[in-house]
Amino acid sequence: MPRFLFAQYLNETDLECISIVPQIPPLDGQIPMPYYPTGNDGDPTYPEHPDWAAVNENGWYNQACLSLIRDLIKSTSINVDSDRIYYTGLSYGGKACWEFLKSAPELFAGALCCAGWPIGYAYSNPDPDLLDELAVEVAIYKDMPVWIFVGGADAMRYGSIAVYNEIISQGGTAYYTEYPGVDHVGSCTRTWSNSISTHWLFQQSIIFRQEN
Repeated sequence: MPRFLFAQYLNETDLECISIVPQIPPLDGQIPMPYYPTGNDGDPTYPEHPDWAAVNENGWYNQACLSLIRDLIKSTSINVDSDRIYYTGLSYGGKACWEFLKSAPELFAGALCCAGWPIGYAYSNPDPDLLDELAVEVAIYKDMPVWIFVGGADAMRYGSIAVYNEIISQGGTAYYTEYPGVDHVGSCTRTWSNSISTHWLFQQSIIFRQEN
């Protein structure tokens, strides 16, 4: 998204924002001060979240990123609108989307989730036994507006469909777009270059959600 904000939307004043792109350091890397781990090491949780667990809800990466966002909101040197904090990510970042929303549903006003997976293994159709757990997790963030994007040729579509269906079944707010024939990486370019979805995200507000 930041690349598109600079390259495509630079002169659109209604898309002005502070963009944070936190990276996961190498396994032997150091986490910058003061964002040392406050959660566990992101160990896998079986069977719900068995792989690529660094972004898991209680993992250090998740907790460090949320601490950074909250510090920026409290900062007196910059002006952050705390009612308009958004999340977007692709693949592993799409997985992180659901983990961040579970961790801090009160913090985010909306999200664009590209080719992520909410539960189980990546690139897999969630086992029916996991759907009860997915329902528990969705209940935490179902009222937050989320637009889900995925390619039709991407196996991530199974998890994307599952979480979309669960949000809708619980009366939540979600939209689902599937790009026919598009592979895993292709969905992000189509999503972030789409002014409709980008402007939709920037129109979301916690105050607006509470009023409606």
